[in-house]
Amino acid sequence: MNDNAKVTRDGNRDVITLPEGVRAPGEELRVEVGKDKLVLERVQADMGWVDRLEALDEDAAAAALERPDAGSYERDDLDLD
Repeated sequence: MNDNAKVTRDGNRDVITLPEGVRAPGEELRVEVGKDKLVLERVQADMGWVDRLEALDEDAAAAALERPDAGSYERDDLDLD
């Protein structure tokens, strides 16, 4: 598709209107300015928190297993027989 986008000015901002049928990928775009071009790219979500969460899970599991009473847990108020 080689339709042209429209550029209008709003104070100190440039507003780019994409052609009909073209949608921006996501809510935030990275802007790269070249000599004769302007490139808009989708901002990739930071997924590093998943790695940090997995490490936390491993640490929590290890800590739970190191508890002195980790193998035996009894409740007097439950009758499981």
